[in-house]
Amino acid sequence: MMERSVGYWACAVPLWLVFASKAIELTRAWHDPMRRAVCATLLSCAAIPTLTAPAAMGAVNDLSGVPNLGIFVVFSLGITLAASVQVLVVYWQEPDGQSAVVARRWIAGYGGVLLGMSGLFWAGEAPVERRTDFETFYADTPYISEFVLLYLTAQAVAMVSVSRRCLRWARLAGDPWLRRGLRLIATGAAFGAGMSVARGLAMAARWLGGNWDVLNTRVSVLCTLLGLLLGVLGFALPAWAGHLVGPREALRSYRGYRELYPLWNALRTAVPTIVLPARIPWWSVQLRLTRRLAEINDGRLVVWPLTDQRVALRARRLGRQAGLSAAEQSAAVEAALLKGALDARRAGADGGSAKEPPPEPADPVAVPGGLSELEWLTLVGRAFAGAVATAAALPRSTA
Repeated sequence: MMERSVGYWACAVPLWLVFASKAIELTRAWHDPMRRAVCATLLSCAAIPTLTAPAAMGAVNDLSGVPNLGIFVVFSLGITLAASVQVLVVYWQEPDGQSAVVARRWIAGYGGVLLGMSGLFWAGEAPVERRTDFETFYADTPYISEFVLLYLTAQAVAMVSVSRRCLRWARLAGDPWLRRGLRLIATGAAFGAGMSVARGLAMAARWLGGNWDVLNTRVSVLCTLLGLLLGVLGFALPAWAGHLVGPREALRSYRGYRELYPLWNALRTAVPTIVLPARIPWWSVQLRLTRRLAEINDGRLVVWPLTDQRVALRARRLGRQAGLSAAEQSAAVEAALLKGALDARRAGADGGSAKEPPPEPADPVAVPGGLSELEWLTLVGRAFAGAVATAAALPRSTA
């Protein structure tokens, strides 16, 4: 029995380490509901194998004086895990205005499940301590069997839902490490659902006079441990991606994300609809950068009809006078055009004069060869705050 307990605890050690790292981060952002959901999920993942160990379960029973109270504690942790992981996925995928409402519904629903389980457990009789085969030993016991079935059903529903949501999101995620993490979470959730199925089949076999206890005592245990380990690895992998792909790439993504802010902020202020409603995980800088690039491009498309060809000519002339390189001149032209278009959009929204004919829109600026999208838009973002773009975008009577 002690050898089996050591196996459970060995599996729990890496889970506790991941939880500890996230708990430290939570102390710096306690009011972030997504981080609280992450910590609740990881805490449940770590506590389940710790307390499922027969030695730990026996200690809970002995200290409380209630046979099989350890089972009730472990099942309650399973429901907590089901609720917290559902809430976490909700905060990832639902728009900001809806996430809190949907999360409260899941919490209320699984809170009701937990109350129902409590009533069934205390209404039933389970006087014989069973640390490893509780489900099949009490498969025919009134209230206790319903207690187990309620737990297995609620847990399976949550795991199937999480697996489907994560697989669906993995197909849309741009960050390869996020995709891998989501697929690991989905696989872990599938193993969690497999645990419920295995235990349910073992109980059904007892009802029919058979004995499939190996599904309960062996297969379900394997599914539980694999599901927890894969799920926690899936949560941790995107956060560790910066270490896996190298500090230089992570620093490059972070710098690009920060340097694009002035341009992005000006565009999203003028065109709020370019900002996607889906929430981005706080730890995925690469995904945030990808979305910022997409939103900048969307904003450029919206305001480009308001650009003025005369602004492009002024920006090109001023860039040559300032001694800018060819790439910097092109970026200054693009930045000046966007700045002028945003000024025109604001003037129109403020009720500016409509007597002047609209200017001739500028032709698209050719991106210098060899530059990636990030490198090009970073140059544009720097030029957007520079003197050349500002001077070129000022209203002039002639080019």
